[in-house]
Amino acid sequence: MRCYFVYMLSSVFVSVFSFSVYSQAWLQVESNVECPDLLKLQGERYSIYNDCYGTDPRHPIIETGNIILNENHITFHTRSINQDSFLQRGTNSIKLIVLLKTDAKLHLRYGKSIFKFKKVDKKKSL
Repeated sequence: MRCYFVYMLSSVFVSVFSFSVYSQAWLQVESNVECPDLLKLQGERYSIYNDCYGTDPRHPIIETGNIILNENHITFHTRSINQDSFLQRGTNSIKLIVLLKTDAKLHLRYGKSIFKFKKVDKKKSL
């Protein structure tokens, strides 16, 4: 009985967390970006799409990997990079600071660079 309760409690936590701001699709919205990236976070995985730079126009995934999420940071690790994204190349793991997270906006910082995203309506885009 006790194990079942712990399992149910952990399932509820995972369910609540997975429906948070992180389990969404986010479109990069910066004026200086010609072809914005689409960041899809789902569970412990992420994918980055770009229609302009993807090698397959029907399935333009330019990067995939795993993520570690907490209130203040997102760490992208075990990265499989097909083309450059807003994260750029160079390292297997990259940690970004969460500056803002709302139901509609997500702002991340890496060094001096700030990446701004807006939530994408899955019905329209995915």
